[in-house]
Amino acid sequence: MLRLSRALLIGIIGVLLLLAGAIAANSARSHASHDFFCFWSGGRLVLHGDSPYDRAAWAAATGGLQPGREGTLTAGACTARYAYPLWTAVALLPVGALP
Repeated sequence: MLRLSRALLIGIIGVLLLLAGAIAANSARSHASHDFFCFWSGGRLVLHGDSPYDRAAWAAATGGLQPGREGTLTAGACTARYAYPLWTAVALLPVGALP
């Protein structure tokens, strides 16, 4: 009986992990519609020596249409300029270095 309940528990955990992975993969399709894209872009601009508060540089990094959840093109989640304090972009320099 203990062996059956342990196997059941492992099975339930496995299904939950697969469900969490599917949800994460679905949200990764529309990465530009989340704040992470804005944080990443801010860190990347600072890493390259640009100011995230420069509207032209910000628009070049984040502007344009982005793929949405439904597979359609939508405006990205980032505002007209970097909406966070500069220390967040500096703190996210390692993230900005990611491709």
